[in-house]
Parts: sequence; C-alpha cells; structure tokens
Amino acid sequence: MGSESAGMTLPNKMRLIAIFIIAQGGITEEARRTLVAAAGLTTEDQDALIHLEALGVKVQKSKSGSSSMWGGQAKKNKRRAYQDSEYAASRYVCALKDLIDQIVQGELSTEVYPSVLPMPSLVGKPVARSLRKPEKGRLGKQPGSYTGARSLIFVAGGVSFSELRAAYEVMERQKKEVIIGGTSYLTPNTFVDLLRAIKI
Repeated sequence: MGSESAGMTLPNKMRLIAIFIIAQGGITEEARRTLVAAAGLTTEDQDALIHLEALGVKVQKSKSGSSSMWGGQAKKNKRRAYQDSEYAASRYVCALKDLIDQIVQGELSTEVYPSVLPMPSLVGKPVARSLRKPEKGRLGKQPGSYTGARSLIFVAGGVSFSELRAAYEVMERQKKEVIIGGTSYLTPNTFVDLLRAIKI
C-alpha cells in the first residue's frame, strides 16, 4: 500500500484494511502499525478500525495467534451451505441470509431470538401476491406468487445492499415474501462514518 495507494481515497484505504483484518481473524500490533503508516491514517481513523470490536470482530492478535488485551473474542457466525449457487463457496454470504432463511421456514430459535408476543402460525395462511409492478426484468421474468405469511424484517442501525440482496435471494428460492428495511441504507462510506461515531 505504498506509492500505489497515492490515488486511493481514505475510505477505500480503511475498507481494505478492515477487510484484511476480518479475513485474517485479527492482525498483530506490528502489522497494524505498518498498515496504518502506509495508509497515512489519523488517530481518528485508527480508532474507527478498533471500533470493529463492537461488532464482534477480532481486531488484534498476538504473534502466537492468541487474542491480546486490545482484541476481544470474535463472534463466530455459522453459515449454511447454499447448494443452489455455483458461487456460494467463493462469494460473501452475509449472516442475515441464514436468519432470514430460518424465519421463512419457521425454524428461528425463540431462545436465541425471543418474541415479545406469541409467534403467529405459518400454516394455513392465504397466498401472498407481490405488489411490484408486473414489468419484465432483464431475464424476462414476471413477479411470482408467494405462499405462506409475509416476513417483515427491520435492521436497527442500517441495512446493507448485500443484506437486501440476501433477502431477495431467500424470497425467490423459498417462494415466500420477505419485506426488509432498516433505520437507513448503509453505503461503504456511511458505514465508516458510523464506525467513527461508536463509543467503546
């Protein structure tokens, strides 16, 4: 990230470092200093990367691979194997996709995700038809009909475009309507800004 990074914007530098940290399961203090110096990050920018810990990311590890006082325990999100896609093993699958899949199939654990009201039955519900305009897409597909109850999902803190895509993929595969939204739509730049605002 030397001379090649001269034309790279600061948010992109931070995103690349964040991706590297997450992919490596945390990095050593020495590696962090090297990356920070090469990218020319300010103290505020470094703090934003440290704030990834609030999201369950292991940011720093010792040379032996064990976590240090700067890095917490990373949350391990289980992923289901999606056999319907040839890219499933090589592309990113967000954690929300597995949860949406469990919701539409009525398999979401009420112990892990308790309900304030009794959960409605998913059996015997009328067919739900899409309210989207009946326009053909680029593949000539018409909006389909969905069976069972609609699933409404709200993401506090913002929903990313990969999560919107995940909801669409589950809806098309399970043929059950999923409506997803959040407090905002997260772009890479707004996500970095929110990392800076976290207080830990």
